Amino acid sequence: MKHARKIVDLSGALGLFLVTAAALLAPSPAFSGASFPGAANQEKTAQDVTMPHLTGGSSGNPQVVPPEAHPAGKSYGEWAAAYIQWMASMPISESFLDNGQSFSLHQSGPVWFVQPGCVDRTYTLPVGKFLWAPIFFGWNEYPCPDPLFQPAPGQSMEDFLLEGLATFFPTPPADGSLLVDGQALNNLAAYQATSTLFTTTFDLSLLALDGCVTGGPQPCVAGGYYVMLKPFSPGHHTLEYPGCDVIHVNVVPNGRGRGQTAGSGGEPAIESATWGLLKTLYR
Repeated sequence: MKHARKIVDLSGALGLFLVTAAALLAPSPAFSGASFPGAANQEKTAQDVTMPHLTGGSSGNPQVVPPEAHPAGKSYGEWAAAYIQWMASMPISESFLDNGQSFSLHQSGPVWFVQPGCVDRTYTLPVGKFLWAPIFFGWNEYPCPDPLFQPAPGQSMEDFLLEGLATFFPTPPADGSLLVDGQALNNLAAYQATSTLFTTTFDLSLLALDGCVTGGPQPCVAGGYYVMLKPFSPGHHTLEYPGCDVIHVNVVPNGRGRGQTAGSGGEPAIESATWGLLKTLYR
């Protein structure tokens, strides 16, 4: 049995992202995962940024569905799995690297998903939709090219993959790692969720950041820190991952949502918040 750890740098530069990910993932494709905006900057956020905090509601966050709840009939752990299945189904150009134009292409039902990756975006979201916003997340699937990546004798596939995933989250994200309409979310350690074993098929383009992708059905587990945001009122809202990106969310009363490049449709252009920092991904 082997649980290897791989490191990938995610930055706002497309070329650097692809080259670095491909170069670092190849040698040890035994654990798969992903970092969402700000994951490498949690300690800086806590120490160097003074922000107002939301009070009341779920762990002091009134806009967030409590982590023990079952929004739209699923637990946080089940939504963690659904998020990976959603992300895995599309090309990387429509998820990690998209500027918001593809936001609505694969969305349906009462819960919509925030795209992963450090890119400033503008969304148009139909009113009444919950919004699943990962803060720091990962996944672990089987098999991998490494022949030592195997469960121990008698160990279930679920336990094996969860054991590897657990090493991915040594500390919770700092308070203020996500701001909703300018207000920092706190008590983020309360929003950790882990899935049970599920099956998903990863688009082959995700080989750019996960050397274990086969293009066929694979058993998988997922986990991390997430918030399920309650439906917003119509109008303009923002999600900000300090040191990473800003997402403008325009909630419309009717019609299907669509994505826009930040700065289009009358919105002012948004200066990149990455300021050259690389995002670190522990694999």
